[in-house]
Parts: sequence; structure tokens; C-alpha cells
Amino acid sequence: MRALLHCLSFTLCLAALASPLAAQSPELPQPMAVQRLHPIPIEEGPDGSPEAPSIPLFFGTSVAAFGNTLLVGIPGFHDQVGRVGIFKRDAAGQWQRQGSIESPGAGANFGVGLGLTRDFAFVSFFESSSSGTHVYRRTKQGFQLLPEAALPPSFGIDEPTGRVFTTSQRADGSTVAKLSVLDKRGRLHPVERFVIPSDISADPQRRAALWDDVYVLTNPSDND
Repeated sequence: MRALLHCLSFTLCLAALASPLAAQSPELPQPMAVQRLHPIPIEEGPDGSPEAPSIPLFFGTSVAAFGNTLLVGIPGFHDQVGRVGIFKRDAAGQWQRQGSIESPGAGANFGVGLGLTRDFAFVSFFESSSSGTHVYRRTKQGFQLLPEAALPPSFGIDEPTGRVFTTSQRADGSTVAKLSVLDKRGRLHPVERFVIPSDISADPQRRAALWDDVYVLTNPSDND
């Protein structure tokens, strides 16, 4: 079963190929079963009062999925404090909202970047004065913040191997990339380092990805 994720106008759409056979035959159309995910009817603020409808939530800015759990970033929530919506897939295959991961209070735009594995969740935040990624342990009760575990705002995760790709900027303007392994406490143990040329900036808003031996960095501030 393959899945397609698409974000449009603060509404997250999930579409799955209805039949593996349809995907294998180029002569047959590929029927799609689509479910639109929305914020809960009224996203309530920390004090329990409804959020003003005029405030853009930016629902679906980021998404991460593993198994029957889907995380959806809502970095515009509560005047850009941000939160993360938790969705669970039920027995009928429908995704249902099952609460939120709230910002621990450090930074803004909480939920601008997400990662999810069997054991951990990663939530990035960004503002002019600080940026980074909080690490949460997945438990039966939900997601537990690990205060001692933190990542840079841009990271990539290779779930099959448990490797994490992170970057940081040196004083000479070059960027150091680290390939690390995450232990059960959410701490990183570097296994490889390499330098990226200085013409690739260390913009904290960029995104990183990792799979197999391929590392991807985006530079949103660059025009090329």
C-alpha cells in the first residue's frame, strides 16, 4: 500500500491507492481513497479559550508518520507559539485526532519541522533568537519530553538504521554535518563528521533528509 501526502490551504489530505493491482497496471486508472484532515473544530488556546479564527494556524506545515501514528505541525497556533496535532488510524483506516503535543515554552513556531520513529518524536521550533529540535520518547501514555536530548533545527532520520543527520555552522562560515546514532535515552552519538563548503549557508530554516547513503539539505534563503 503506497500513500500520498499533500497539504493545501491548511487542510491536510491523505490519499492511498485503493488497490495494489491498480498501481501495477498502467492501463487501469488508480482509484484514490481520500481523507481530509482538519484542525479540531476549534483549536483552543492554552487557557482553554477558542483561538481567534483570523489567526492562521498553518496546519500541515510539516508531517511525520510511523505505523498508525501521524503527527501534523501547527506552527501558527496561538500567535505562532505552535503545537503538534496527533492523529491515530482506527480499525476502519480513518485518521482520528488524539490530542496534541504542546510547546514546552522555549522558542516559537513549534511544529515547523517533524520527525517520527518507533521510539521517538522530533519537533523543531524556530525564531530569530533561538531555534532547535525537541526530542520526545514515545510511551503508552503519549510523548514524553527528554530535556537533555536536543537536536539542531534541521535534521534527517533514517528509521531502519536509527541514524540521524544534523548540521551546525563553524566560525569560518562552513557547515559541519554529523552522522550519529540515537540511543534509548534520545542522546546522539556521532559516528562520522564531514565539512560542507561555506557557500552552503547554515540557515536554521532549511530542511535535512537522510536515507541510505544520501544526504539532502535545502537552503530556503538561496535563490538558486
